[in-house]
Amino acid sequence: DVRSGMRRMVRGLLDAGRVAPAYVGGPEDSTVSIQKLARFRDALATAGLPVQAVPVQRGPFSLQAGHDAARSLLADPARRPDCLVAENDLLAVGCLRGAREMGVRVPDDLWVTGFDDIPLAAMVDPPLTTVSLPIREMGEAAVRLMAAALGVPEDAAGEAAGEASNDAAKGPAASGEALGILEVLPVVVVRESARPAPEAGQMS
Repeated sequence: DVRSGMRRMVRGLLDAGRVAPAYVGGPEDSTVSIQKLARFRDALATAGLPVQAVPVQRGPFSLQAGHDAARSLLADPARRPDCLVAENDLLAVGCLRGAREMGVRVPDDLWVTGFDDIPLAAMVDPPLTTVSLPIREMGEAAVRLMAAALGVPEDAAGEAAGEASNDAAKGPAASGEALGILEVLPVVVVRESARPAPEAGQMS
C-alpha cells in the first residue's frame, strides 16, 4: 500500500525531529502521485504542521526532475527545508545530486528520502533511506488468498506462490481468508541519507 508507506515515512521523519519538510513529486495526473501527496499532507496535518506552507515541486519521475526540484527548493538559504521527501527513488537520487551541487550536505544539513527501494538506492552516496514494498510477499499472499477462495489445497498454493515461507505469506493470507482483504505493510529502510542521531530518536 503506497499510501501507508508514505504515511509511515513522514511520521518517522517528524518523530526524528524534522520540522521543515518539502515534497518532490511526480506528474499531477498520476494516480499514485496523487495518493502519495495526499498521505504526505495528512501526516503533516495530524502532526499540526501548516500543510499549505510546505513547498511542493512536481514533475516527471526522473533523475533530472529530482535534481532540478532540489536546486529550486534549496536556492534560498534562509528558507531551506530540513528534509526532501521524494515520491520515488529516481527523484530522490536526483535530489542528492542537486543538493551536492548547492553545497548542501546530506544528511548533515538536509535529509533526503525516496520510495520503492530500487537497487540503486543502496548504492548511491549517501545510501538512500526509502520505503520498501514487499512485492514478493504481496504476490505470495495474493496467490494463497485466491487459492483459499477456490478451495485449492494449501500445498498446491505454496508451489504456485514459489514455495512461500510461512512467515512471509501465511499471516496476510489468513487475514484475507477471514475478512476478504489483503494487507502487507511497507517497511521504511533507514540508510545514511536520513539517519537520525542517537539522541534524536529512531525512524519507525
